[in-house]
Amino acid sequence: MAWAFEFVEVRYRAAGGGVLDGVSFGARVGEAVALVGPAESGKTLAFRLLVGLDRADEGAVVVAGKDVARMGARARRTLQRRLAVVFQGDGGYGLFERATVLENVAFPMREVGRVPRRRLEHIARQELARFGLEARADDRPTDLGRDGCKRLALARALALRSPLVVIDALEDGLAPDTRRLVVDALRAVHAERGTSLLVTTRDEHLGAAVADKIVTLDGHGYCRSPSALIRR
Repeated sequence: MAWAFEFVEVRYRAAGGGVLDGVSFGARVGEAVALVGPAESGKTLAFRLLVGLDRADEGAVVVAGKDVARMGARARRTLQRRLAVVFQGDGGYGLFERATVLENVAFPMREVGRVPRRRLEHIARQELARFGLEARADDRPTDLGRDGCKRLALARALALRSPLVVIDALEDGLAPDTRRLVVDALRAVHAERGTSLLVTTRDEHLGAAVADKIVTLDGHGYCRSPSALIRR
């Protein structure tokens, strides 16, 4: 079953800069939301709070009915293992450079143990095909370029069949000619599985193409649109 999530009057000032100032928005079960705003508006801060990497100074970040900040360390780790997360590309999307493309998709499924071992390769190949990487299964991530690595990271996340997919900086690394492929893949998975989805992006058009609802952050970390601007 998919998970709902909600930010309730969240205030957070990061030590390295960046602020969220009274942010409130959320997604119902099975809803896709795009958090849109300019650089340094707090999108990545919200992403980090939702996946349990940071803790809000005030307010609550609620996932599947539980306040992430009030979870113990063990419960937070369990939550993080259930999420499908795609980080920005500064760290290479967390891909294993010495593993093949196919192994990069299969390994997390094997680790979380939610997919029967006999089906790992089949599912991994399905997700690679969804993102146009079926012919690159035996290559290494270093052979793909930045756009290919971003699509590989997305394929790996979606292969986990998680109740909530969280993608930071969706546009990061994507070539102009693969954006439509990625949008179609995300919309197809959302429709097929009813998975809840949060993407952050600077590109409102890209966010609108992927999401049921857009929420906008201004340049000061304030949420100007806690309710839907658009709905499909």
